[in-house]
Order: sequence, then structure tokens, then C-alpha cells
Amino acid sequence: MLHLDGRTLEGGGQLLRNALALSALTGRPVKISRIRGRRAGAQGLRRSHTAAVQFLAEVCGGRIVGARVGSPEVTFYPRGIAEDEDEENLSLDGLQLHPLRMGSPIKSEYNIRLTTPGSIFLIFQALYPYLLYAGAGMDDEEGTSDGPRQNFIKLNITGGTNLSFSPSYDYVTQVLVPNFAKLGLPRLSVKLGHRGWSSGGVQIGSVSFEIEPLSTSSTVGETNDRSEQDKDDQGQTRYDGSGDEDKRSHQASSFAPPKFPHISLKNLDPGFITKVDITILAPDTLLEQATTSSRSRGDRHRTGRGGKEKRYGAKRSERQHHSQATLYDPELDEDDTGYLEAPIPDGGDIDGSPSRHTIRGFLEDATVKRVTRAMSHRQPSAASGQQVPPQSTSTAGNPAVNIHTTERTHGDSRIYILLVAHTSTGFRLGRDKQYADVHEPEVKNNKHNKNKKTGPAKPQESMKSLLERMVDTCVADLISEFPEDQLDGGAKGKSAPKTKGCLDTYMRDQVVVFQALGQLGAEETGEGHTPEETEEAGLSLHSQTAIWAPALPLKITMACNRSLHLSHSFVISCGTVTVDLIHKKLLLITWRTTGECFLPKGRKDIGETLEQTALRETFEETGHRVELLPLRIQTLATVPAILDSAEKHNKITEPVAVQQRVTKEGALKIIFWFAAKGNSAERQEKREVQQEGEDFDTMWVSFEDSLKTLSFDDDRQIAGEVLHHVQALLVEGETKEQSEDFDFHA
Repeated sequence: MLHLDGRTLEGGGQLLRNALALSALTGRPVKISRIRGRRAGAQGLRRSHTAAVQFLAEVCGGRIVGARVGSPEVTFYPRGIAEDEDEENLSLDGLQLHPLRMGSPIKSEYNIRLTTPGSIFLIFQALYPYLLYAGAGMDDEEGTSDGPRQNFIKLNITGGTNLSFSPSYDYVTQVLVPNFAKLGLPRLSVKLGHRGWSSGGVQIGSVSFEIEPLSTSSTVGETNDRSEQDKDDQGQTRYDGSGDEDKRSHQASSFAPPKFPHISLKNLDPGFITKVDITILAPDTLLEQATTSSRSRGDRHRTGRGGKEKRYGAKRSERQHHSQATLYDPELDEDDTGYLEAPIPDGGDIDGSPSRHTIRGFLEDATVKRVTRAMSHRQPSAASGQQVPPQSTSTAGNPAVNIHTTERTHGDSRIYILLVAHTSTGFRLGRDKQYADVHEPEVKNNKHNKNKKTGPAKPQESMKSLLERMVDTCVADLISEFPEDQLDGGAKGKSAPKTKGCLDTYMRDQVVVFQALGQLGAEETGEGHTPEETEEAGLSLHSQTAIWAPALPLKITMACNRSLHLSHSFVISCGTVTVDLIHKKLLLITWRTTGECFLPKGRKDIGETLEQTALRETFEETGHRVELLPLRIQTLATVPAILDSAEKHNKITEPVAVQQRVTKEGALKIIFWFAAKGNSAERQEKREVQQEGEDFDTMWVSFEDSLKTLSFDDDRQIAGEVLHHVQALLVEGETKEQSEDFDFHA
């Protein structure tokens, strides 16, 4: 039996979903303990995890122990595995995908009903790998009574389509589905019935998935050996199903198992950006009629018709979360259970020309302008060594910026933005933002500021400010997917904006399990790659967590890069996550030019230690002198023999995180992050003039608002890790203030 610690790295639901999918497919039982053990708030299984696990067990004919809300541990026994089976017989050696031994055959259609707007796509994420594989063995008689056999599985789910911290319908259809096809997975169709929201009054949505299973042919899905006749003029893979019946009948007679495609991101060219599509979902409320009070707390206290709150019974959490292919309460915590109201139809109102004085019109105008400005870079020149493909949609000047979807919503807090960058090699990178996730930063008052406002802003100006911040954050997130300094180089006409990789940060999480399954299938035929060939650098904490579970049983080690870099080919930077323990604030800097907010850092000087660099750069960029903050963190650093056993458990000042990036010149940039402490009440000291382009302001932001204020995902994850350990300090009573329970990893 495989034992996994749910506290590892990011320690969220992705680990659980990937581990159980792999267990179901390989027939190896798995026990996951300390589920969500790094969360400062409620730990253990949430309703969404419980519901997905129960459904997966029913479909694959498995059994679960501990599948209840709040359970810190789950043991999953997949098909045909007895609870008392000798664990030595279930070693990971020779792990393979085998023809499935299911208690019941895969059906052609499933219905999953969520009674609260939990994420439809997180449930789909847990089931998709298994249905892809098991669907190849659907009963041949399924669907033959009324016509030819159906060659896809239909999965209907009700729940939420546009929620915080989960993929949206728009992201899935515009980014995930095209990228899956590009990487060689079978056809996937996603159709929207109606949208589901948790803000502006709970509304349950519906989505239908048509999942074409893997073919039992050994050649279908091989991304490296596809013939040219399977590709269209743009190099995109077609899935027309021609010849599928003959292939199925031939393979069925020999019982050959299907194979996942081998996915090697390292060998794929990310290309450069050719166009950016914009999706805007927002109400047509006039700006002067909208107020910012409809956000935040208002979304938690939902009402039904007539203004009366609708509450669920007190015994709801004790009910079975899965029965007869129906799931309940997927995403909301005990205190977040929604008060349902009748769905308000969106109506598909796409008029294309909302007034600029409305929220939707303002967002369209602001987003187009900001994206155009951010992407204002020249096409690749001869000096860059890049060739512009004839099918590129870019103009002679900049990548095209288009409004892909504009849709009216009902409710001032139902606001959503998605930016999708198309690459010259056919991939798509997307970043999105929900209105509920955006907060105004808490900027430190400066009594010498002559432009300080004397009174509260007008409601219209407050709404504009929040919308602009929402757009700026979304654009900054998209830009963070490009190599560092690439945009500066592009501004000089050297090259078009390039991408770090073929996939964005969130898409990378979705591909991990398929990389693992593709590698497993290749190992069976001797076509597998060595671990070194599949390693990747610069992965986010969430992606490393997604990789960690498959990596153990499948022996894939993608989380590090063992390549050699001599002194002239790398640069070292250091920074701090500085906290004020007394006032519970985090030290950040903002770039006046773009409004982006990030953590202070800078390059190491010759002769400096890493710690000295981190403290010096923090002072130079913020004007605050700080000192390293010892934390009780896990580290692979060795412990000196002179320390006794008690001292070995003391707090340390080792780096809390390391980042890797690649500069436009191709040099490796390694960034070491340290925890530090400072005093937000102290005045900024006069410091040396900042370097050219470093037009920074300093701000202290409350712990609870800090992660939402930071513009970049990696910064949010690093700061969240430090705040998680700082919370432990506060709980231990090492400051005079009493701690509040903030869930920095939510």
C-alpha cells in the first residue's frame, strides 16, 4: 500500500485527486493521511473531496475507508483489492496499467448533481483520467438499441462554473480543452447549460462533457509519431474518429489495454504570442449606481426571495455525500453553505456594445487598453532568429488583442475576466480573475503626501478603482507567464513576447497526472524516458504538489533540474518575506508604472552571503531595516553534530523557498527567499537612489489581505508559506498580540 502525507508542499485537493485517480487506474491501494494538514483553519476532507471520492469508488468498483467530511485520513482500495491483502504483494515495482476489473461496466452517461455551487470542474478533474481509460472498455451493446454504438461518455454535472480558486467554464473551453488536444488526448467537448455562481446570490449551473475514451490502438495518441495526415494546416491534431471501429474490433479480440499519450513538455516549442483573447462577464449596471458594498461579506450572507434567508438543516453535514450518482455540497465549508435562490437566467445577452458608463463597458475598454499596452512589442526580427509563421494572426506591429466573449450577468459582484494568449505553436496560456478576489491594498499613510485625499471617494470612483485593480492584476498574472525581462527586450524591437513554456501555471497542474500515466505506458514497452529527460525547472509550489503524488509510484522526478551551469551562465538573487509580528502586516513594494505589487528582492553582490543580500536588497527597495526571522521549517540542510537533540528542533533562518527563472539572455536566475521581521511603525530611512526602472513605493498590508494584494502567483505562494509558519509563532504566544486564525493556504 502506498502511504502519502497530505501535508506535503501545497497540501491541497490536487494531491488527493491525482493520487486516487492513479490508484483506481493501477489497482494499487493508497492511504492519504493528514489531509489538508497544513491548513490553519478546518482540516481534513471537504465536501467536494468526499463526494468525488465516493463517486470514483462506485464507478471503478472500489471501496473507501474514512470518506466523511472532516476526516484527516482516507484509505482507498480500488477494484478487486482486498483490505487484508499482503502489502508486500502490492509493491510499486512493475507498476502497470492493466485491463480493468470493474464491478460494473462503464456507462455511456452519468449525472452528478451538486446542490451547492461547488466547482463542477474540480469534480470533473478527479474523474476524467479514469473515464478516459475505462471508457475504452464500454459494453459493446451500450447504446445499440436506438442506433450505432456511442463512442463517447456523457457526463452531466450541476454546480458552479465561475468560482474562486477553481477552473472556470471559460478557462476550460478556451485553454484546457485546446491544450489537451494539442498534447494528444482524445476529443473532449464541454457544453454550458447555464452558469453557476456563489456570488451575488447562489445560482446552480450545469455543464455537459462528452468524453471520447482512449483508443485501444497503440498508435492513437502518440504525440511524437503522429502521421502528417492526422494534422490540419495549422499543425493542430484532428480527432475525426475515422477507422476507430476497425481498430476497436481488432484490439478487443486481443484485449490490448489502451495507452495514454507520452507527453514531454521539454521537447515542445512554446513559441511567441500571436494574439490575446479577452472574455468579460459583468453586469450592465451603471457605474454611478454600483457600489463596492456588494462584494466581500455580502456574498457570504445570501438571501432568497423576499429577502428571507434560506438555511439548510443542522443535520446536513451528517448525510451521505454520494448516492445513486448524485453528489452533495462539493466545495463549501460548514459555515459557507449557500442560501439558495431560484436561478436567474443569464440569457446569453451578448450585445457587443455596452455603454462605457456600465461596469461591463468600462471593463471591456480598460482591459483592451491595458492588454494592448502590455503586449506592445514588435514582431520577431531577423536578429532574434525567430520566424513568423504565415498563419500568425499578429499584425505587423503587435499581437492582436480581441474581445472573444462579452456577456451580461445579473448581480454587481458577478464579474469575471479571462485573458488567453495564443502562441505561434498552437498552445494557449490563460489567466483569469474574479471580482470577489480583488481587494484594495492597505497603503501606509504618509503625512508628507501632498496629494492625499481629504475625504472618502465617491462610489463611482471606488468601483472604477476596484475594476481597474482587477484588470491590472489579471494582466500582471498573464505577463508573469513570460520570461523575465522579455518584455523589456521586446519594447526595443528585438523580439515578440515569448512564453516560459507551452502551458500556464494552472494548466501545468492539469497535465501532471497525464504525464505520469503516459510515462507508465511507455515503460511497459521500453519506450520510457529517464528521469533526467522529464525533469523541469521553475515549477510553482502547486505544480510540485501535483507532481509529488504521481512521482512516487511512477518514479518520475520532475521537480528539479540537474543541468550544469558555470559561473557566467547564472545569477543569484535574494529577497525577504518581511512581517511585522505585532501589527500583523506584510512588507510589500509596488511599481508605480504598472501598479504591480511584489516582494522585495535583488541581485547578490560579490563577496556577500545570501542572508546579507536579502537584508540589503530589502532595505534598498523599501527603506526599512529588517532582520532574519527564525522559523520552525522543514529543510534538507544538515544539522551540525555539535547541536544536542533539543537544539535540533529549534527555529532556523534557512531559505524558505528557492525560485528558478530564465532571463531573456538564457541565463539561469536563482532566487533565495528568507523570512524576516520588521516594524511597520518605524519611518522609512533615506536610501540610495533606486536603479533605472525601479520606481517603487512601499506598503505594509495586513496578513489577511496580503496574498490577494500580491500580483504574482509565485509571490503569493512564497508569502503564504511564510505566513503559515508565522501563524504557528503567534499561536505559540511569542508576541504580545493574540493570533487570529487566517487560512493562508486557502
